[in-house]
Amino acid sequence: MHRCLIAALLPACLMAAGYTPAQVILDRQVISPFAIAGTLNDSIRINVTLGQVEYLTIADNDHYLTQGFHQPQGSLDPFVEFTVSQDSCSGIFTIQVTALQNCDETSNINYWWNGSPGADTFETLDTSVDLFVQSEACVAATTIVPAAEPVSVTPCALGFYTIITPNGDGVNDAWYIENLYGPWLDNKVAIFNRWGAEVWKGNNYDNTEVVWRGNAADGTALPDGTYYFTLECEVNNQSGYIELQR
Repeated sequence: MHRCLIAALLPACLMAAGYTPAQVILDRQVISPFAIAGTLNDSIRINVTLGQVEYLTIADNDHYLTQGFHQPQGSLDPFVEFTVSQDSCSGIFTIQVTALQNCDETSNINYWWNGSPGADTFETLDTSVDLFVQSEACVAATTIVPAAEPVSVTPCALGFYTIITPNGDGVNDAWYIENLYGPWLDNKVAIFNRWGAEVWKGNNYDNTEVVWRGNAADGTALPDGTYYFTLECEVNNQSGYIELQR
């Protein structure tokens, strides 16, 4: 048998034949001493191992050395893909399952969140959530730490009070806008009467220093009735009505 048929001496044989050594990494390589499963022609023989063709490397009479790459056995484990979003007002995380991967059958999927059955979407304030998913063919389990995932933050929607009662009792004496923070503070607010005339305006309305208390721009008290507002902001523009009752 040719001395190069010994796999351990193959590098030395190549160097003796005049090859220059190089740093080559072959992942999951398979070396087999025989290749007799099939014949392409008189000089090349191949063997098939786990779906991978082994290529003839060295031959000496009836002995052959082949090499190829081993195919992974079995299948990859099923795993869950999901997204995480958060409401910036309440801080609640919403986890939504988008796919059950590496599963041939994904119909009739059941979900358990922290041990309780549920749907594909789960809302939580927990720092950690255990998720178990089961289809007719697969199961997958994972622990999700919402704050550690890529999170899509949903900004709070503004809430506009529709009544103002500036009578000095400390309740609704000024017009209040809920969730007015961050980018919403860079705004322009204008108040109009029923005939469309502007009666008050303010920049950077903040519910405290810049706030409408039922007065006109010159400070005089406005009569009871329905007024209309506009709020202009780079985030969004808003409009609506306010009932003034003293």
